[in-house]
Amino acid sequence: MTACYTFYSYKGGSGRTTTLLNTAKHLIDELGSNPQKPLLLVDADLESAGLTYFFNAQDKFTDLFPKSIHTCKIINSGEYLSRNESVFGATYGDERNLNAVIKALSPHFKQVDIQAIFGDLELPLTEQKILQKIADECSRYMENTACVEGQDLEIVEKYISALGRLLTALDKIEKSELSLEEKLSSKRKAITDFLPAYSFMDVSRFFGKEEGTVKFLGVDVSYSGEQLVANTSVFAIMQLVGECEKREYGAILFDSGAGVQSSANALHKTSDVIVCCMRPSQQFINGTRLQLVTYEAQLAEKKEYKSDDNKKMVIILPTAVPEESEQTKELQKASFAEISKIAKDFAHVTDGYFCKVEKSVHEVGLFKWREQILGVKDAHELSDEVRRISDLYADVKTMPEDASKAYGIYLELAKRLIENT
Repeated sequence: MTACYTFYSYKGGSGRTTTLLNTAKHLIDELGSNPQKPLLLVDADLESAGLTYFFNAQDKFTDLFPKSIHTCKIINSGEYLSRNESVFGATYGDERNLNAVIKALSPHFKQVDIQAIFGDLELPLTEQKILQKIADECSRYMENTACVEGQDLEIVEKYISALGRLLTALDKIEKSELSLEEKLSSKRKAITDFLPAYSFMDVSRFFGKEEGTVKFLGVDVSYSGEQLVANTSVFAIMQLVGECEKREYGAILFDSGAGVQSSANALHKTSDVIVCCMRPSQQFINGTRLQLVTYEAQLAEKKEYKSDDNKKMVIILPTAVPEESEQTKELQKASFAEISKIAKDFAHVTDGYFCKVEKSVHEVGLFKWREQILGVKDAHELSDEVRRISDLYADVKTMPEDASKAYGIYLELAKRLIENT
């Protein structure tokens, strides 16, 4: 069975995305995920797309090309997945992807000499052939010198910018001290990263795992929050789970939209367990209670399918909890009393295991500045100074105490998710 877990919060700012990423690291180990039994992460926060930005995938998931994919396209149509095997990486190779990109982009490059962009760059033969395809296909349209305006101009500017970043990346690789074979491999990867996604993106390296272990579906951020999820989204999510089950995915983790976003509504109906992240402030306490009232009927209906009455639909997780001080200890005590009361009032659907100060996720200094998955080497390109700091958090022996405590809670959360499934 493919488990469906959703990370949710009443509003933004709870550390929901960071919680998902760090819990996923432990779920991979607890579920024994591997390329034959992968884990899928889905960014379903259509307004802020935290996971998509974390993986630096905001240029890959786009609606500009007919066969490219993104979250909204998948969860708007229950039939999409059954018609498109390519989503699971079963059909398209890099060259097929590139041809689709060329055909989609070509009409917009009416005044842009693509050959001039790549002409002086000395590349291995493989890369020359790939980039020559871009030049040859786009040159067919260069005779038309009509001005591009409006949306067409925006598209041209966007992809010229992307091509510029690709050039910079290739040039950096060429000037590196890598071997010729390593340069070839790195350049091929840079070009592949430049292409839009036609299948789930592999993000295994961010978790220090073998390629194929962790897949990702991201949001088209160009919609700027205007994406709407159709009424058929519940069926579409169930279809996604079903298709993943056929391919023996261990679990799907959704980073939900906050509040009553349409994607959040659908995920409350379809998920096995929902992690409800909340800061211990009065605003979050009131808002979380209200959201549980809003979704109570859906949660209770879904719970009927659980064979064990002790298994709960919702795990309440206080996050970003400040350390107690002499001045704030009474406030802390009062807040957790209210949080515990929420868990008791909704005990038929909620698991209140983490509704205690010692079991909550306290503030982690690192997370105030940048997101990271604790316990693994950061796969992003970082400066030497940031890398030195980041590496401290990659080893449980060198983690600061605040990160070490959070690391342990994330592990407990992963186990609690499995227990409630």
